[in-house]
Amino acid sequence: MRAFKPLLAIVSVGTFLLLSVAPAEALVAVAAPDKQYVTKTIVAPVGGPVVLANADVQPHNVIAFRKYLSKKAKRPWCAYYPKGNCPIFWSETIGNGQVTQVQGLDNVKSGTDYTFFCSIHPAMKGTLVVP
Repeated sequence: MRAFKPLLAIVSVGTFLLLSVAPAEALVAVAAPDKQYVTKTIVAPVGGPVVLANADVQPHNVIAFRKYLSKKAKRPWCAYYPKGNCPIFWSETIGNGQVTQVQGLDNVKSGTDYTFFCSIHPAMKGTLVVP
C-alpha cells in the first residue's frame, strides 16, 4: 500500500481543494468557472502516476490528443472509441470534488511532449512532458 499525504491545491481564486495524493504524483487540477486545466503543463515519467482532480461543477476528464494505440492494443478504455482511435492515455470522467488516476501512461515515450484535452470541453488543453 502506498503512503498518501495531503495536498492543498489552489485551483481558482477563492477555491481550495484538499486532496490526498501519493508523494511524487503529478496533479492535473480543473477549476471553475473557466473550464480550464489549472495545471496546463505537467511533468511525469513513463508510467506516471498522474492524478486528475476536479473542483468544477462540470464533469471533466483527461484524454491524449491525436495520439493513438495500435489497432491491436487491448486496453479497458479502448471499448469507448472507434477501432484505431484509442488514445494512448485516458482518465474516466469525474465530477466535482472527485479524483482519479490517468491510465495508460506506460504507453508514453521518454523525451516526448503530449497534448491532452477534456473530451467534454475540447477547448480545454494541457501538455504532458515525459522527461
